[in-house]
Amino acid sequence: MNKWQWMNDILTQRKISQAEFAEKVDWNQARVSELLSNKRDIPSSKLYNIAKFFNLDLGELTAYNLGKADKISLSLPTSGTTAAAEKIVNTVSSFFKKAPADNIAIDILDVTACCGNGIDNFSENVSGQWIISTEDFRTISHTSTPDKIKMLRICGDSMEPTLKDGDWVLTDTSRRAPESDGIYLLHLSTGLAVKRLQGSAEPNTIRILSDNQHYKDENAKLSDIIILGRIIYTLKAEKVG
Repeated sequence: MNKWQWMNDILTQRKISQAEFAEKVDWNQARVSELLSNKRDIPSSKLYNIAKFFNLDLGELTAYNLGKADKISLSLPTSGTTAAAEKIVNTVSSFFKKAPADNIAIDILDVTACCGNGIDNFSENVSGQWIISTEDFRTISHTSTPDKIKMLRICGDSMEPTLKDGDWVLTDTSRRAPESDGIYLLHLSTGLAVKRLQGSAEPNTIRILSDNQHYKDENAKLSDIIILGRIIYTLKAEKVG
């Protein structure tokens, strides 16, 4: 059963092509085709646009997209479309007679961790979710608490070339101690920052390193920094085409 068949039915009913739909929701037509062919779900960045286009409740669409709801309240024209409306509603409901896809939802935080001058705006407010299959997630982490993995964007150039302005990072917020050298999300006196931590010969001291050689390394007392998590994965933000 095609989870998104009801979208096909509505678009057909309204005589809207895939290209027109893609333009309306500001999405790549090839990705729209994959969605309508049941080869992918809706990325968090497009949920609002699609909910608005179909006049759907954003929360309901998000829950349906994640496999946490078995139906959506569809706002459909009533004149001469009773049979079509019933077919669409039945399609949406019957899909979830099957078990939902084995996916993991990673919260995207509405914060920016700055590589350079930190910005003190960290909060647990979630702006969206990145959906990844459990199989693919296990290539990133074998944690037993995937809900502790958070996704956020960085800015600045102090960690170049490892991390560039606009890149995304996955942070394991359960790892709040410098158990080994690595890249961490920190709360410093200047605010949030993504930096490399390295052990120091001095007791109770740690080295805070920038991969960009134009920035000076520094030593800090462990008591002066707060580790919010360890960076376990990066996603490059590079414009193509």
